[in-house]
Amino acid sequence: VRYSRYDFDFDGQQNPTAGLPVSSGASGDFDEFTASLQVAGNVTDALRLSGTLAEGFRAPNLADLSQVNTCGGGIEVGNPDLDPEESLYGELAADYTAETWDAGVAVYHNSISDVVARQFDADLTTDFQAANPGSTDDVFQLVNRDTVTVWGIEVRGRTQLGGLRSPYFAEGNLAVQRGRQYSDDPEANDQPFRRIPPTNGQVTLGWAPEERRGSTLEQVRAWTRFADDQSRLSPGDLSDPRIDPNGTPGWAIFGIGFDGRLGVWDGTWSLLLDNLLDKNYRIHGSGFDAPGFSATLSL
Repeated sequence: VRYSRYDFDFDGQQNPTAGLPVSSGASGDFDEFTASLQVAGNVTDALRLSGTLAEGFRAPNLADLSQVNTCGGGIEVGNPDLDPEESLYGELAADYTAETWDAGVAVYHNSISDVVARQFDADLTTDFQAANPGSTDDVFQLVNRDTVTVWGIEVRGRTQLGGLRSPYFAEGNLAVQRGRQYSDDPEANDQPFRRIPPTNGQVTLGWAPEERRGSTLEQVRAWTRFADDQSRLSPGDLSDPRIDPNGTPGWAIFGIGFDGRLGVWDGTWSLLLDNLLDKNYRIHGSGFDAPGFSATLSL
């Protein structure tokens, strides 16, 4: 069980934006008790099940409460009368461990209420455009408006290729996630939630012989990371200049890594060569493209 309390206090605007309401400042506080419960047990020597139920609480931050700032599609105005967001999260998971392989799967569901969202304000827009001739910016007020559900499944696994004593292994993971928002605003009701990642994962093949542990070169691994395209966009995604209105294209990149020991210093080293094909790609929701080919040496 956790008790959280947040106090806020901000001054009035020094240089108010023409045509927008002038904030005289505000102060207040938010507090909440939240709880979580997890149970787990072995069904057999190899199979373990677990379940989680947890409450969440997010107090509005100073940006939510006070700022006046540009946003995708216009101008965002904070609201000192916002309430906290609250959530209820549930997860069921199973893990299986055998002699030469292990795997796990988890399914989860998160329900979030009183989500802080932008809401178009016709009166504020009219006042702002009248005070700023030539402007076509819309004005959005932050309000507690939406209910959001996020659910998904995650799968992982690892196996020794060729038997228990084999130096070769394979491992991977896959994540699928969906999100939906429900709102009093007809345009935002029953729509995809913002910035939900597409299906994504990683597959790794490696070489790590037991007799090499503690050696200058202990392990070599090659991997691919990938993501499907994401075309399930919310209204907020469509107005976000960081997101292509046609969706974020899928991608796959490849890398190789080397790991070992530095005996003279009793330390470790690793060399990672990532995005070997110099692929130009963007992680969904990011404001910029990911790096091209890179080399990282760590000691």
